[in-house]
Amino acid sequence: MGAPLPPRSRLRLRAAATNIAYFLAVAFLAQTILKSLRGRMPSSSSGSWTSTQTLSDAEIDEVCQRYAVPEPPPFRPEKAALAAELVQQLATGGGIYAFTGNKTFTGLMATLTLEERERIAMEASTVVYHTFEEATQQLQLEAEAILKAAPHSDLTILNGVNVGVGGRQLHPSLLGIDVHRGRPEGAGDAVPESQRTANNTLLAWADQLPFKSNSLDYIVSLHNLEHLQDPVQAVLHYLDMLKPGGGLGVAVPNWRYTWDARTDATQWGHRWNSAPEVACRLHLKYWSHLADLEQLNTLKYRMSYDFVLRKKGKWEPFPQEFPAYPTGRGLYCKNKFIGPSYMPPPTGDKTIPCPAS
Repeated sequence: MGAPLPPRSRLRLRAAATNIAYFLAVAFLAQTILKSLRGRMPSSSSGSWTSTQTLSDAEIDEVCQRYAVPEPPPFRPEKAALAAELVQQLATGGGIYAFTGNKTFTGLMATLTLEERERIAMEASTVVYHTFEEATQQLQLEAEAILKAAPHSDLTILNGVNVGVGGRQLHPSLLGIDVHRGRPEGAGDAVPESQRTANNTLLAWADQLPFKSNSLDYIVSLHNLEHLQDPVQAVLHYLDMLKPGGGLGVAVPNWRYTWDARTDATQWGHRWNSAPEVACRLHLKYWSHLADLEQLNTLKYRMSYDFVLRKKGKWEPFPQEFPAYPTGRGLYCKNKFIGPSYMPPPTGDKTIPCPAS
């Protein structure tokens, strides 16, 4: 063994070891903080986000492509000429909404199958023409699908919000959120009568909801997310507000059976091209560290699809037990009672015992 180190050398080594331990502790703390903030980081001005993906882009595309909606089959031979004519009319005449009042047009559409009408919409880049019965069923299926986000079957015990509620009040216990109440005067086609909201609607923008983190049991959104410029950040915003085990239920249009958002120049229009495989990809790249993709594209019709994200963690219901608040007597005995400064002692003050602390 060598000679022992002099006292000064030992002090220097001890100081160096202390500095190393300090820097390691700081590095560990910084890493912990960054990990806790993952998923809450806002998008940059260039439109990029912090990816948390564990698969390569090629692997993600391979996984998600299986959720792509297959194209409708070809037109029946006896309907091919009619279908081609209708596609041409829609493509050059302003889309389906320009023809909904045309009885000749709707009569011809009624002679086609659902899949033929879906193929017409795909080729003309417009919304699918649905019969009244089909449209009614579609609305019901969308509502049923996204309500599966609720972590409990009894919705009355939950705190849930319906983002972009419009005229679709899904359940009395759901708090509706939109940018208007009722139907604004002079709204015209911008807010049709079907989008009239309840008078107790909470006014807020869909990507700026006024709720604290881990406070909501579930969030539903019907045909609203496609109107937001940054769906990645909006979903991260929703997941932040959900309790562990809470759910986000979303129904959005499939762009191939509505229209291409790249051609949409309207203020309240679509701002990105949504499809089941796109939702899958966004989940794997940006949301999977916070939530599981519980369901995707369970609807019957091609025009829209659904997905449900379940925030990781165990869900706990709102506690119904009354909190252990002190009584008025208890507060008085602890000199914490609030009242007029001139109040004399209460009647029987000396005979009323103070509760045990």
